Amino acid sequence: MPDDRQRILQRLQSALRNEHLSAASYEMHAERARTLQRKDIARTLLDMAASHKGHIRSLETRIRELGGEPAPIPDPNHTLASRNHANDPDLCLALEQDLKAEDTEIEEYEILARQSDEQTSEICHHNIEEDRRHLDWLREQLIRGRNLDSVEESSES
Repeated sequence: MPDDRQRILQRLQSALRNEHLSAASYEMHAERARTLQRKDIARTLLDMAASHKGHIRSLETRIRELGGEPAPIPDPNHTLASRNHANDPDLCLALEQDLKAEDTEIEEYEILARQSDEQTSEICHHNIEEDRRHLDWLREQLIRGRNLDSVEESSES
């Protein structure tokens, strides 16, 4: 049983790091959208960042409940560079990379949910549900073929 707990803690720590990256990425892209005067997109990206911060809180709580200590927050300047879109001026390309990151997170949560206790599994399923909504929104933006880098304001604002 201690080995199972350790394995779950390691996967939770990995999920925690990914959630920090996602929150930072969405905040960065929201700022990019604001500079392009795309307030509608910026608002949604900030909502998505807030959702990931909620995931962070639940993961940190669960890690502590299992006797672990949450890993330190990764340096977003260093870690976002590994996602290859951190400072990309092309917002559409950045959202495509975010879509891939969300998809990967969902896959990792599905594995963790299958290999975990009931309480950890419930957290995973909650996070998967929210991440799927993020995926849907990202896909919608990309399928619409919106010119995300235009400076015009959309009618939704």
